Amino acid sequence: MSEFNLKKHGVVLLIIVLVLLGGYLRSYHIGYPVIGYHNWKEVHYLTEARNFARDGFFTNGFFVPTFDYPALSAEGDSASGTHPDTFPLPQIILAILFKIFGVSITLARLLSVLASVLSIPLAFFIGKKLFHRTEWGLLIATLVTINPLFIFFGRNFQLDSFGLFLALLSTYFYFSWTENHNSRSLAWSMFFLGLSTITKYTFLIFAIPMFFSFPWREELKNWKKYIKPSLPLLMIPLWLLYEQIILQSRLLGGISEDFTYDISVLFSSEVQQTLKAYIADNYTMLGWYIALIGIVLFLLNYFFTKEKSWMMKYVLGCIVSLPLFIVLSINKLSGHNYHQYPVAFFIVLFMAYTAIIIAESLREYSPYSTYILAIILIALLWSPSMESKDRMFNTQFPGLEVAGEYIKSHSVSSEKILFPSGQSYGVLWHADRKGYKNPGTIEGIKDAEVKGATWMYIYQWGFSVAQNVDVWKYVQESYHLEQATFQLGSDGKPQIFSLILKKGGNFSDADINTLAQTHQPIESTYEYSNGVQKLFTISAS
Repeated sequence: MSEFNLKKHGVVLLIIVLVLLGGYLRSYHIGYPVIGYHNWKEVHYLTEARNFARDGFFTNGFFVPTFDYPALSAEGDSASGTHPDTFPLPQIILAILFKIFGVSITLARLLSVLASVLSIPLAFFIGKKLFHRTEWGLLIATLVTINPLFIFFGRNFQLDSFGLFLALLSTYFYFSWTENHNSRSLAWSMFFLGLSTITKYTFLIFAIPMFFSFPWREELKNWKKYIKPSLPLLMIPLWLLYEQIILQSRLLGGISEDFTYDISVLFSSEVQQTLKAYIADNYTMLGWYIALIGIVLFLLNYFFTKEKSWMMKYVLGCIVSLPLFIVLSINKLSGHNYHQYPVAFFIVLFMAYTAIIIAESLREYSPYSTYILAIILIALLWSPSMESKDRMFNTQFPGLEVAGEYIKSHSVSSEKILFPSGQSYGVLWHADRKGYKNPGTIEGIKDAEVKGATWMYIYQWGFSVAQNVDVWKYVQESYHLEQATFQLGSDGKPQIFSLILKKGGNFSDADINTLAQTHQPIESTYEYSNGVQKLFTISAS
């Protein structure tokens, strides 16, 4: 039995600790109802996986997904929610697991958490290869572990954690190729880069630093030997072509809009404020400023260094990718904070680089400068990072699961729901019913009814339908009250939170009070980092 090596095995133990810590942070509320921040996107991919498991993978074509909220105006195959999309790799894997173990939100999120925590050791190996120091690899892995963007969206079942894992895997094999020049390593790198890209197109951004660091001058004369290792990249144009064929022949949807070019949007004060809020959520403002310092320090170092190593060229490519990514994705970036996921790893690199440069300059004064700077950086970022992830976990929309489960138990699968869009999509997952966004017009509601909508869910902002006198009159004369939820205000009085209405019969505002007086409310409790919130539900049956 080999002797225990503290330095070697200590690093392994630290990585295991980081993986366990990352898993712990990401598994918070892993079995929680689909009522959280961006439940819209979770429902998008969750229902695609459930429909794959239920209907098969090739019912609508070659891995063509179907979600549960088709457009009211959709016709043909699109009317069922079938649509062109990125290659649904996570949904396919989850659908297989659903077939084996049954449908479970915990299982779905566990898969996302697994992809996210596997990125931690990859971050270590990439950091170690990039900066040639084990300590810096550990620092980068630690920053990935505690990054609030990676924590929250490493739990949500979305494409992002899978895309990042595949992109980092591609980067790892690319770095291996720079050392051994084995064409097999390059082929694996291109395979995972292609797979990451078709999973979510914006992860193609990882090709830019590879492009910058590739030894073009030395290898261009041997270009033929790179044909075979590059063949896996053909999956990108092939999937896009397939998507386009589907688009033109059957589905009247559009190709993903991850890439857009309206740079003028960037100069809007509203967009700038939104992006600032997203940056605070994703990296903390302190982390962002530290990363900017790292970028400046690197550029100064780069331009005053005569012999540029492949590492320096790679990091320069990371910097170049940032403004390019912003220009190409600005309309998406101002929409949701998770759209920054593909470049978040680069931001983490520059946070670490600031500590690296400062530590290296202090090494002649203290042999422990590396550890001191790493500990200081982690300590500075820990508290704001935890506050940021708490803000995201605390953004909840209580009652969606209560309404969904009620509708599911009082309806058949062909019945559909009119729901108020926004962040109320979770009701569709829990109801296991398809739904239409409430159009807010009498004509639109009638059209939805013809197409099978027999339930109307009114949730918080959905009460705006009551502001249109004619629409509300039609609703009251055509629907009856099935369920109401309320919270207690600061004055102790109940405040209506949501309503479930069923087609047929009628109701008046007074019926809500009658329901409250004649039925016993059921209490639901929701957990927040600073306490609990209660919601009371009264059902007619």
